[in-house]
Amino acid sequence: MDSSRVSNPLPQGVNLALRQTFTSSMDKMEDNHRPKRDCYVLEQLATSPSYQRRGIGSQLVKHGLEKADREGMVCYLSAAPMGVAVYRKLGFEEVGRMEIPLKKFGGSGTHAHVAMVRKPKIDKAEANGIIVGTLVGRMQIDDMERESVLAPLQCYLAAPMGTPYMHR
Repeated sequence: MDSSRVSNPLPQGVNLALRQTFTSSMDKMEDNHRPKRDCYVLEQLATSPSYQRRGIGSQLVKHGLEKADREGMVCYLSAAPMGVAVYRKLGFEEVGRMEIPLKKFGGSGTHAHVAMVRKPKIDKAEANGIIVGTLVGRMQIDDMERESVLAPLQCYLAAPMGTPYMHR
């Protein structure tokens, strides 16, 4: 048995067929559209509903994009449709889309996710003076970055093995 399922079981009533379809579709989209070179990946970003539409999420993403630009790194994310306009304003371009018709899972309509990439403002070869290492596993946003956020929000940066991360 998978130990992560024991420590973090799925809520009762989860549509397992839909979850499996969503997970495999997201994996396929990432395999097809995530840059093959080293890149930063925005894994999850969510702002508390009472603080949405105030630019807080955008400011946090901009902080990360500034780091990516200094290092000449490409950024990748997958977004729900309501986030696409925000990410476009930040310089991301749509490179792929995944859609799941919900009727066969007992729902209606379609669930979509969009693969997006943002090229750095400077080429990696031009980025100097930054020490780049490798992050292994997961980490939460550090205290210094957390202080720059103006209101409570949930933000988790997750990086698969081999993803570059700037060291101080």
